[in-house]
Amino acid sequence: MKAIKILFSIFLVLFAISNCFADSPNFQMRLVLDEKEAQTVPHDIFPYTSPKGQKTEIYVAKDIILAVEDVQDVLIELQEDLLKKLPQEYWTIGSDGYKVLHYTQEDRLNLTAEPRIDFTLTEAGKKKLADFTKNNLQKFAAVIGDNRVLAKVKITAPISSGKFQIFSPTDKVNEMAKLVESMGLKLEVKPCKEHLDAESLKAYKQIEEADVVLCFEDWNRFFMVKPNMPLVTDKNGHVQSFLKDVEQALINYKGNKNLAIITMDRKWDLDTSEKKKEIIASIKALLLKSGFNHIVVQQLIRDNSHGPIIKYGAYPPRKILEDSVINTDSILNRK
Repeated sequence: MKAIKILFSIFLVLFAISNCFADSPNFQMRLVLDEKEAQTVPHDIFPYTSPKGQKTEIYVAKDIILAVEDVQDVLIELQEDLLKKLPQEYWTIGSDGYKVLHYTQEDRLNLTAEPRIDFTLTEAGKKKLADFTKNNLQKFAAVIGDNRVLAKVKITAPISSGKFQIFSPTDKVNEMAKLVESMGLKLEVKPCKEHLDAESLKAYKQIEEADVVLCFEDWNRFFMVKPNMPLVTDKNGHVQSFLKDVEQALINYKGNKNLAIITMDRKWDLDTSEKKKEIIASIKALLLKSGFNHIVVQQLIRDNSHGPIIKYGAYPPRKILEDSVINTDSILNRK
């Protein structure tokens, strides 16, 4: 009798654990709950690793908003020349003509892509997402797969397009295929420049040819795309201190000094601030001082059609704001 009671106790513990951590390997979208809500609302708990690497657990409501059957396709973009080189064992043709990538344990290609994955929903899924986001503004949605929360997204506006995007924890194409397969979905890949206008194509060709590309996310935050250098952030907000950091980065650069590109992404908009224009002028002066004779200023064109998440894929449209070839020697000699 005592043995039966012990076995029954073990069963109850295992039952409680199984209800606490739900078995949901496939894709789902659910509402995130705070601790207070979790006390009164039926919920599950899933592990979550933030973009900064912090591990925690997230409460999510039992109600499943979206599931595998609500997803029409999952896409990433890859440069067309790389796409053509994909060996046959890495892909099959999907129903819409795009290549479906397959995860392989031995990743011989080592391809990388922008770590963002686009989801397009069916008509039924589109309506579900529109209703869900409309009724849960300023709350968080959890994208679940592989028995964990893959993305936690704040709902800042209704999403009526039937499209959304999550950020991948890796930029390795093979690992992104593995991630999507773990959700019970298939990852498709399309050429990333097929939809671009002539100016955007020219802008990306400039980026390919440039010796240095400085990417600004805000007036006091930048990183070097080419060559790859760490992000510089002036937490105190002092412009002069920030410019010294930029100048030091250029001093450390020892490569060719023909074409330099300043590109403004995400929070940048030159039309809204004279201060930003002055900072760009200061950066241009530093590039001239460093010996560059061809300086281009570009800006990312934002696309908000995907709801609250800015569309910032591998090759979003770009605008060329300035393109000037300067005789650096003559300018420096006049100083």
